[in-house]
Amino acid sequence: MDRSWISTSKPGDPEYIAGVKDFIDFAVKNSRGRTRLPCPCYKCHNFLHKRVDEILNHLSKSAFDRTYTIWIWHGEDREENVRTNTPEVHTSNEGDRIEDMLRDVQEKFDENPAAFESLLTDSEKPLYTGCKKYTRLSSVLKLYNLKATHGLSDTGFTELLEVVKDMLPSDNVLPSKTYEPGNDIDVYLAPLINDLKILWETGVEVYDAYRNESFNLRAMLFCTIQDYPVYGNLSGYTVKGKAPCPICEDGTMGKWLKSSKKNIYDGHRCFLPDDHYYRKLKKAFNGDQEFKRRPRVITGIEVFEKVKDIQIIFGKNRGSTLPKQGYKKCSVFWRLPYWKHLFVRHSLDVMHIEKNVCDSLIGTLLNVPGKTKDGVNARDDLKALGIRKELHIVDKNNKKFLPPAAYTMSEKRKRIL
Repeated sequence: MDRSWISTSKPGDPEYIAGVKDFIDFAVKNSRGRTRLPCPCYKCHNFLHKRVDEILNHLSKSAFDRTYTIWIWHGEDREENVRTNTPEVHTSNEGDRIEDMLRDVQEKFDENPAAFESLLTDSEKPLYTGCKKYTRLSSVLKLYNLKATHGLSDTGFTELLEVVKDMLPSDNVLPSKTYEPGNDIDVYLAPLINDLKILWETGVEVYDAYRNESFNLRAMLFCTIQDYPVYGNLSGYTVKGKAPCPICEDGTMGKWLKSSKKNIYDGHRCFLPDDHYYRKLKKAFNGDQEFKRRPRVITGIEVFEKVKDIQIIFGKNRGSTLPKQGYKKCSVFWRLPYWKHLFVRHSLDVMHIEKNVCDSLIGTLLNVPGKTKDGVNARDDLKALGIRKELHIVDKNNKKFLPPAAYTMSEKRKRIL
């Protein structure tokens, strides 16, 4: 299709009018039933979605974007066009499916075009000057897939990013932290959600080599498995602060420790049977008996009603505009028709929890600097809470010392351990 009219004609010219008609026919044919499409006028620059009649009105007054000669936002395959028309700077890895991913989430950015522009820039920005194989976005996806495949912890993944970034040329744009994608993880998951919807609604034809026959395979995602910080990214719930549990929500409230500067959650005895012996103990816990019953578990349907109208905010440096507590977005998983009917939607990776608990126990038992959970701040917090008086810091002769706890070990026992 001749597209020279994009750069050689202007609104009102017969050649321009005919070219716009060809474009509209092409866009509608490849719209997959969508009623709003990216507008390619030089003002909207494909960042804003409009109805077809609105796009025609824009293009009749404002020139067609002269840089938009490969119509990837309207269903054209970039690689096929590159092979038959013009050379492209970056080669696309089929596994990354960058174009598909961006096309799938365009409509989510209707109210936030700046965020989409930032994401689009990442999809075109070379990883470093002269790099033709990877862009910033494709490299992040590659590494994040590696993290998921091999079960790398967030700390380990951050260290990997730092090492790889240090190995690359100094002008590289690779992120240096695990959670730089942040709320934008829905963008990366969009192609997966579309595939899962197909597997649930229509299925795919699969060949059974043993029976020598084909059959229709249907499948569903019954839960995700991740560590706790990623739990927040996938569920859309804020897993920090005073109410960080997506299951209990306000039913489990934390206490702020002024000296340690963190929240603690000491109301766990409410999950015990009503007549459990531990409920009556005071000194062994927080100084009070526990008579409260466990919080009611909120159903998926109730959660969906809470989040369905939340305006999703994508892009970098948007943390100040997100809620500090509760749900911050309507997760992309709610697009799955069965998601709200699942009782358990997200599961925690026990491996990470075990490792963290083990590291904390060993660090505290051996009193490892930087690893132990005991110390001056912890003892000051005990005093502020009015519990475990025998462990409060002793100030004698202008010297302070920490009374030994039940778990305090001698140097000999530490070496044995």
